[in-house]
Order: sequence, then structure tokens, then C-alpha cells
Amino acid sequence: MMKKRKNFKFNLGLKDKETEPTPEEVKLQEYKDQLIKYKPNPEFSALFEKIKKKQHMKKIGQGNQGTVYKIVSDDLKKYAVKEAEVDVAPLKELYYMRQIQNKKVVLLHDYREYKNYLYMVIDYMNGGTLKEMLYFTKSVEEDYLKLFIFQILEGLTFLHKNLKIFHRDIKPANILINLEGEVKLADFGVSAQVLKTLDQKTTFVGTEKYMAPERLKGPKHGAKSDIWSLGVIAYECFYGEHPVKYENQFDLIEKMKVFKMPPDAPP
Repeated sequence: MMKKRKNFKFNLGLKDKETEPTPEEVKLQEYKDQLIKYKPNPEFSALFEKIKKKQHMKKIGQGNQGTVYKIVSDDLKKYAVKEAEVDVAPLKELYYMRQIQNKKVVLLHDYREYKNYLYMVIDYMNGGTLKEMLYFTKSVEEDYLKLFIFQILEGLTFLHKNLKIFHRDIKPANILINLEGEVKLADFGVSAQVLKTLDQKTTFVGTEKYMAPERLKGPKHGAKSDIWSLGVIAYECFYGEHPVKYENQFDLIEKMKVFKMPPDAPP
């Protein structure tokens, strides 16, 4: 009778060990743990049944991090629903939005996870985005612009001082308006929080067209970069064009690195 051969493993001097999770995987797990601990608001249970079946939902927006729908509840209240695959950016946005309670920032009413998608019920702003408004109007009258900027500053002040959060992607597409003249900040997928002080971050995220020079150059940046972005938006709203003349994205970035706001820019 033949003897059973032993299975041999070749050992090349490498120790068997578990693969260390990447920082992104660690952060994703932290956000998922927060999601598991959440107790849903029973007031929105009926609305989420509609969301699961995609009933009475009208698509109103599409971005890199998800799709936004308009939905009407049984008591005829209008909401926006942001749908995104469960991933770091949407969960990070959810993490921040759960902390924010301010009238100049889009309010998170409730959220659920369903079939590996995250659904966030947020304020519905019937005027759309500032980007859409500028597409039709090209510029904004000074009196209206002052009201817009004041409200955005109010929201940023709350984020910076109260929660130590800076947005990092202030642009017209992330500024929502309604027909009553209210303005609110949205989209916190690339935001950052410093737990002790409003210190600085080194990661490069956001939209280059509205980035402060210090962010484009690469060194650390802080909450002041949000204010710079708002200044570029104010100029664009008032004059109907970006303060920098550029031929392509690379040309824009190089010019923005050394750019200084013109002395005749709106205050």
C-alpha cells in the first residue's frame, strides 16, 4: 500500500500575516459602524417605502457621488433624496451632515441603507443650484449678490467655528437656492474636520476652478481656502466670468497658483 504524500509549502522567508487594511478601508469601516448604530426616524418610514420602490421620484440632479431625486411625502411635503453607493465619500458626507444643524446648510432629515445604496433625505430647494441660475442669468445684481454671499458666509462661519469643519469644495454647483431667496450649502463628500482646532489639511480634493492658490500649490491649507472660493464665486456672479482668463485646465491651475484678486473686485 502506497504511503500518502505530505503536502509541502515552500517558505521563501516570508511570514504569513494578515494584510493590513488601507487608511481608506479603516475610515470606511468607521463610517459603516456609525451607520449601523443609527436608529431610523419612524416619521420617514412611509417615505422610505416609496424610495425602495422608486415611486413618485423625479430625478433632479446627477453628480460624481450620486443621484438626487425630488420626492413628495404622504402629507405633501417635498424633499430631496440623495442616492449613492455605500462608499467612503457618501458615508463621510453623512458623517458630517449628522452633526450639522444650521439653517444655511442643507438639513439631513433621515437616511437608510438599502441594497448597498445609501439614501439621504435632505431639504428640497426649489430654485436649484447657483450654477444652474448662472447658466440662464450669466450674472447676479449686486443687491441680490450681497444677500447670497451673506447667507453663505453665515453657513461657513457656523461650520468653521462651531464644528471645526471646512467644506473644501465651495462652488456654484454646491450652493442651493429656493424661490424665497434662501441660500444653503450642500455636498460634504470631500469636507474635512479638525477635532481640536481649525488647523490645516494637506489632501488635494475639490474643484480647481475655485481653489485657493495655497491649495493648488500643494502645502497645507485651512478654512480660509473656503473664503477664497467664495470670493471667486462672488466675482463670477458679479462680472459674469471667472477672474482668470485661461485656455485649458492646466493653464488655469498654473495661473491660479500666482493669482491675486483684482483691486476693483466686488467687496
